[in-house]
Amino acid sequence: MKHFPPRKKYKKNFSKHLSFRKTTQNNGLVYGNIGLQVAEYGKISHLRLNALKKILTFSLQRKGKIWLRVYPMIPKTKKPLEVRMGKGKGNLNYWETTIFPGEVLFELTTVDSKIAINGLKQVMKRLGLKSRIIYKYDQL
Repeated sequence: MKHFPPRKKYKKNFSKHLSFRKTTQNNGLVYGNIGLQVAEYGKISHLRLNALKKILTFSLQRKGKIWLRVYPMIPKTKKPLEVRMGKGKGNLNYWETTIFPGEVLFELTTVDSKIAINGLKQVMKRLGLKSRIIYKYDQL
């Protein structure tokens, strides 16, 4: 995933500080009936997101649909090892996204909800952030 995400004008960004706020936009289920909601701040790389999606697809056994609600849009650069200071910014290393409390990472639509909950629990173990499983009927 070294290519540009959509609507990205420049290859490298300035580093931004993590603003501590709760999300107000991506906090409910839109597409599926079961979802994974994060409860704390964090940053997730595109490699981890792909690994978590792979775990979910394997656990669902192709009996449902998965929506990934976040997309890594922040480029992270790194200089090679044993390189002196200066000479500009380093090369693009990976992409990441900032996660806020209340943000939904994954949404699922399945016939069997037990399989979906089991898969989301496996993802929660490997995520590294506090999270919870939410359902469609929780939104009133």
